[in-house]
Amino acid sequence: MTRFPQVPALHRCADRGGQRVYALCGDICFPDGDLVPRGMKIDGASRPWFLRKWLKRFGRGFAAFVRHARDYALRVIPRKEADVILYRLLIHLEVPKADRFGPKEARVIYGAVRMFGWISWRLNARRPLSYFFCTEDELIKPLVCYNLGD
Repeated sequence: MTRFPQVPALHRCADRGGQRVYALCGDICFPDGDLVPRGMKIDGASRPWFLRKWLKRFGRGFAAFVRHARDYALRVIPRKEADVILYRLLIHLEVPKADRFGPKEARVIYGAVRMFGWISWRLNARRPLSYFFCTEDELIKPLVCYNLGD
């Protein structure tokens, strides 16, 4: 069995409209062979206001949220499929228990992305790829580095 991916360090990019944006300093490889590339810009787990106290931006399930953000950014697969993949990754048995969500919690998150995800899905259709990925210059000279593993 392959091990669930570790999230690499993040570095802070230029802020977007008052929101902090980070980039992956390394690739994230998933057990199914999928990859989220180094340099992808992320803002953590986006969530509706009623889940913010319970669901942290850089907390449990972060690797799953990064992949979901990549799927929404590239729009190569249907939105519903991206949401189902998120649900499956949130309850993946190879994730350490402290980082995994229970089936009920994962269903709440799945329900939230089904209900509100269309907003990001439509906005992302109009955004250029440069909105989602850093240039090599940005990766070489980060503003601040964060290591989530420590």
